[in-house]
Amino acid sequence: MIFTAKTVRILLLAVVILTLIKQLMMNQVILAFANGTLPSASYQTPSFNYSTGVLPTDKDEIRPYKWKNEEVTLKKYVDTNGKQMLEMDKDIADSSLTDDQKKRLVTLGKLPHPCCNAPIDTKDCLHAQAAMGLIKYLITLGWDDTQIKKEVLLWYKYWWPRHYAIAATYLSAKGTDPTKVSADDWLSEQLSTVRSEQVMMQELNKN
Repeated sequence: MIFTAKTVRILLLAVVILTLIKQLMMNQVILAFANGTLPSASYQTPSFNYSTGVLPTDKDEIRPYKWKNEEVTLKKYVDTNGKQMLEMDKDIADSSLTDDQKKRLVTLGKLPHPCCNAPIDTKDCLHAQAAMGLIKYLITLGWDDTQIKKEVLLWYKYWWPRHYAIAATYLSAKGTDPTKVSADDWLSEQLSTVRSEQVMMQELNKN
């Protein structure tokens, strides 16, 4: 179904407002933890399941792998400022990888991201370094490239929910079901870069 421009603008506004509200709620929880005013037992992972249907939900909180015998969770990433993934990048020496694993790391490192105008292997920001650490670790665990891309995409949507809410709205406006888009397409220059968000917003704001 192709939405009218007015409908698209209303839908986009609603999605962005909901995204910002959820982010604000998460920031308040993080601040409470930092100040020691919120006991860990009372914490509930915020749900990110808006009308887009593509953002992380409660079921995604605990990831299906561990680092140094500790669970990897969305909450823990926030609590520790990405410590686990940064350790993955630092502690797993490239020299310990096989030639094939090194080639895969190089290829996957060329994935774009919606933060900096550069691929993640430049490690221009904390998220890029974390993504590279995660990719390297999952390669050593025997995950294939498709599995790794899906996992990286989940973290992208967790780190940048506003960007992917906009992208989902844009795809819907074009008649594409965002839940049916492949990880390869999501992780493309057309959907996961700073420039792509600008283009999508321009398209959505057209009369």
